Amino acid sequence: HQLKTVQNYEQQGQVSYDKKDFRKVVFCMDRCIECSPGSVKYKIRKAECLALLKRYPEAQEIVNDLLRIDSTNADAIFVRGICLYYQDNVEKAFQHFQQVLRLAPDHAKARETYRMAKKLSQKKEEGNQAFRVGKLQLAHDTYTEALAIDPLNIFTNSKLYCNRATVLSKQGKFDEAIEDCTMAIKLDENYIKAYQRRAKCYQDKEM
Repeated sequence: HQLKTVQNYEQQGQVSYDKKDFRKVVFCMDRCIECSPGSVKYKIRKAECLALLKRYPEAQEIVNDLLRIDSTNADAIFVRGICLYYQDNVEKAFQHFQQVLRLAPDHAKARETYRMAKKLSQKKEEGNQAFRVGKLQLAHDTYTEALAIDPLNIFTNSKLYCNRATVLSKQGKFDEAIEDCTMAIKLDENYIKAYQRRAKCYQDKEM
């Protein structure tokens, strides 16, 4: 009976995962863990979904416990990597993804996320570079491309919106710049620079 219950929740969890309903997955994994408390697989799936729900401390606690038992668990290292990546600790995240791929070269999720993270980092840097040399339209377009790469990475995207707002304000497009600042704040309400940039845009617009 218990096995049937676990299989049922595991299937529901997979369906919810494919639909990106990560809250439901956490619920299903909790039910599975109640039936088989030793299962590493369910704990990792739960931790991954907690990370995708931006509940990083909870996700990290689970994988840290697992890594204490087995420091070479590639899936646990991967989840720790995505926690770092989504908290904008990119260099450390890259090290984790590289470590996963050394341990498990076929780890599709790690390869995919690492590729996406590198692309995002690169695009952001290209935008900054264009801005530094005064190529404003190129900077604007590059930041726009970067914003499409990973919608889940709110901290990096918040910075990208703020950077694009800086470009727009230099182009005298204050209303659009204000919108971008507001988007940046929506993603990260503690982002002081976005508030300052928005205030400056309001001032410049009045002049």
